[in-house]
Amino acid sequence: MEVDQTPEEELQAAIETRQEFRDLLKVPAWDRLVRIAEEQARGRVADVLMQATGLDSLIKVEYEKGIRAGILSVVQLPALIIESLDNDIEALSAQLEDQTDGD
Repeated sequence: MEVDQTPEEELQAAIETRQEFRDLLKVPAWDRLVRIAEEQARGRVADVLMQATGLDSLIKVEYEKGIRAGILSVVQLPALIIESLDNDIEALSAQLEDQTDGD
């Protein structure tokens, strides 16, 4: 959100951004990306569950955990953004209602 936006402009921008992310989730390529990411994450399970036998293997396990978490977070990010925007939209709508009631 830009600093110089009015609450109405902020609300409109949030609604538009939310719709863009909703549209993203409907694109067939998104489903393909999710399947690829999940397969990549599944392929790393053995490395993540590997018993560390020393510092080098411990570093490798932690590295693989980070890679796997990053892959899975990409898949979850649009839904989290939509949820956050839902909250923003609700708060901005309430703020505008309060301003309208107060006028």
